[in-house]
Amino acid sequence: MKEEIKTNSSNTRQVQRDTAKKSVPLVLIRGKHCFRCGDKLHKNTNSCPALNSTCQTCGKRGHFLKTCIIDGRAIIQGNYKGQNKGQVNYIQNKNNDTSQESDSENDEATSAVASNLIRKTSKGKEVLLDVKLNGIKLQMLYDPGAASSIIGKKTW
Repeated sequence: MKEEIKTNSSNTRQVQRDTAKKSVPLVLIRGKHCFRCGDKLHKNTNSCPALNSTCQTCGKRGHFLKTCIIDGRAIIQGNYKGQNKGQVNYIQNKNNDTSQESDSENDEATSAVASNLIRKTSKGKEVLLDVKLNGIKLQMLYDPGAASSIIGKKTW
């Protein structure tokens, strides 16, 4: 943040702050940084200073402005260690149409109903993005905290 101190004719000082958005996002590394405040991981998550703060950009509670991934100020890198990745073989949308999403040969088929997955919270709103994958226009739910994707190889 850049500060300039100016003196006007009545000898009073004005402080002007350049609050322009940073061009380089803060990189948060999974297992190393706290996603709420941006500092190193806390021994106790309840001791994070951002726990009860409200983001000035997205309005959600629990993180500082500098760690907001919705507006691009922060990005998350790294994978979960020792965690099994879930696999969805098909999903069922709100109209109860079934579309195949994976070519898995796994006998333990997993299904999910999209109407149960897409929930609006009282504090946040659903963010849908218009995307184009292999020339196909799709509307997708933006979920920056998702551990895995349900986009199948055929669609991707």
